[in-house]
Amino acid sequence: MQRILIIVLLLAALPALAAVPTALDNEADLAKAELALVPVMDLAMPDLDDLALEDAARHAEGLPFRYAVPADVALTPGNSGLWTDSGDRRVWRLRVATPGATTLNLGFVHFGLPASGRLAVYPAADRTAGLAWDRDDVADHGQLWTPALATDELVVEVTVDADEAHLVDLELGRIGRGYRGFAARTEADKSGACNIDVVCVEGDPWREEIKSVGGVSQGGTIYCTGALINNTDRDGRPLFLTANHCGISDLNASTVVIYWNYESAGCGDHGGGALDQSQAGSTLLARWSGTDFTLIELDDVPDAAFDVRWAGWDRRDRNNDASVAIHHPRGDEKSISLDEDPTTITTYAFTPVPGDGSHLRVGAWESGTTEDGSSGSPLFNEAHRITGQLHGGYASCDDLDRSDWYGRLAVSWEGGGDAATRLRDHLDPSATGAEFLGTLGAGLDLSPQAPAAFQGRAGGPFVPESATYSIVNGTIEDLGYAVELAGAGDWFQVVTVAGDIPAGGNRNLTIEPSATAANLVAGTYTGQVRILDGAGGALHFEIEVSMAVRGRGVDLDAIAPNPSRGLAIIHYHVSHAGPVHGRVYDLRGLLVADLGAWTPEFAGENSFEWAARATGGGHLPSGVYVFELEGGGTTSRQRFAIVR
Repeated sequence: MQRILIIVLLLAALPALAAVPTALDNEADLAKAELALVPVMDLAMPDLDDLALEDAARHAEGLPFRYAVPADVALTPGNSGLWTDSGDRRVWRLRVATPGATTLNLGFVHFGLPASGRLAVYPAADRTAGLAWDRDDVADHGQLWTPALATDELVVEVTVDADEAHLVDLELGRIGRGYRGFAARTEADKSGACNIDVVCVEGDPWREEIKSVGGVSQGGTIYCTGALINNTDRDGRPLFLTANHCGISDLNASTVVIYWNYESAGCGDHGGGALDQSQAGSTLLARWSGTDFTLIELDDVPDAAFDVRWAGWDRRDRNNDASVAIHHPRGDEKSISLDEDPTTITTYAFTPVPGDGSHLRVGAWESGTTEDGSSGSPLFNEAHRITGQLHGGYASCDDLDRSDWYGRLAVSWEGGGDAATRLRDHLDPSATGAEFLGTLGAGLDLSPQAPAAFQGRAGGPFVPESATYSIVNGTIEDLGYAVELAGAGDWFQVVTVAGDIPAGGNRNLTIEPSATAANLVAGTYTGQVRILDGAGGALHFEIEVSMAVRGRGVDLDAIAPNPSRGLAIIHYHVSHAGPVHGRVYDLRGLLVADLGAWTPEFAGENSFEWAARATGGGHLPSGVYVFELEGGGTTSRQRFAIVR
């Protein structure tokens, strides 16, 4: 179990680095004075020009984005740092410094603590910006990899009861020295200006899917993108889809760190995101080079405070009608890209259709782009479901007409033919045979999210007869709901007004005109159906309901055919027996045909044939006309065309 405690979030209520024992917090001044005595592991930063050349070569080879360079070490409380005593507690500290680094991250290849033990890692200049772990955070694989902290000097600190100090098992095996991504050094290190922050309006229809996407670090040096993905058990299992070429394997899956909600605060900022929501550790489930996918299972379900989602997917053998990519270009804040054109099915890096059928090709992005660091990011179809993950391509802000290729989920489903090389076993563990699945984790959802609009003549009938909605529970727990009618009078009613929805399930809600609607006079009526939390009464959704009632008298229903070639059938409705009068006008408003008055055979639906002749008996020429029917104190008009 690995659970990172983000101390900076607790500052409003707790002392600095609150997860570290109170005895140490009470001696903060002494700790600061002692820090000057702590030995420093001082590491030089490699030459940035040399790194730039290496990165250019990596890009040319299609290798994933590198944001930090590693320094492999073997530092333990037994061979480095400084032990001091603080009452009945013992404290071990080590300083790690790389002058000029934009960030530092640490990989502990051994991480074991006794019950009284606490590990803290914090910037030397700001103890309150640190992280802390205890024995509950020790994972089965026995490692701990920290997120990147924006500093060039860290303090590693262990506090433990004196009689348990010998039980501390800690070895720092890698130090990641950041030089781009996250806190980028220069504008040249940033992603292109054409990228669109997910907080912009372009992201509004995709808020739930945006919450499923995270940045993924491997080995403290490599950065890609991926997404939590739902499975047919809908059990919230933390499955995470990314790219095979990002290099996650059985040997290094424990080094994975996921960054959630790393986003710009404002549209167009392209910066200022916070790295304070992260988690570490994973297990490899499946990978396959044929479609370049990797599926891992995270050590823990993401913290509820992160408000993540599990994205839905579609494995059907088809193209996207339109596509959206959500990703972290060059390790920067989360971006969104949109393409309004259909994808093509082809071979990676080629265009023949269907080629080997392994990839979906996005011809060019209408809005946004992708870059290094976007690798592994999900491609969503128009139904908001994942259909692939980014393998590579040529898209960039410098050339907006270039293509990207995504490994097809439809092919990854069977992959290489076994559980270690395909998605089927993991995304459909109960072998339901489902071809597509929706998003999980969004609470209650409503489909369709549209008003219920009824209309008809006074007395009815009204159309449509009913409007049906599906209330979906997108969480991993049962949820109750209630229904409340507002501003409605009693002219409509709701079928299924309350209940419980099991995890991942749904319930139908039907709105229909009531018998009282027949008493409505001409006019427009509105109301609302409010779907409430079954426990606390909080509002989830509000469905607008309307009724447009036409008055008693006469109504033109249809003129058919329209356009007419000389004979038209006029369909009309009268609410009671009485004469009606028909007239035809041209678009200038001139009367061209007077059909005279007649009395319909009965109230209700009626029709008659008209030969499209003028008042004098001649044929009306081709053109657009207005047919008018008057009766019962009302007038109804409808345009129609004559084609000779």
